[in-house]
Amino acid sequence: MTHHDATAPVLALPRPEHGTSSPGAKRAPADGPSPSAPPGAPSSAGRPSGTPAPAPCAASGPAVRLTVTVRHSEEALGRLASTLRATRVRELSYAVSGAARATAVVVVPRADAGRAGARLRRLVDVLAVAEAPAGR
Repeated sequence: MTHHDATAPVLALPRPEHGTSSPGAKRAPADGPSPSAPPGAPSSAGRPSGTPAPAPCAASGPAVRLTVTVRHSEEALGRLASTLRATRVRELSYAVSGAARATAVVVVPRADAGRAGARLRRLVDVLAVAEAPAGR
């Protein structure tokens, strides 16, 4: 049995301001269209109003194709994607061949190719990385 000291300070949490909900309160989904938006209008996907949508990766400009030979496992594709999460990836394909091998083809802008290749080479599952200009 524990002893509680009546003189111990009590942690006081600030109360929510008027119009805000408590942490356990249910909210309407943020990714759906707003009730006042016309049907078919694009949703804000959880962004605060007035925040522009992120620009998609530009398809123009020189690109590099990284051909990655991987030791295939259930986690290999996830590791590749996680490693490249901060890289502007234009294309990613993953094909499993026999003998527990897989080939991933990653197309990135030329400016990101060196960094992406170095990150991929550090993965345990990666056996080889080859660079070539991406064909159109």
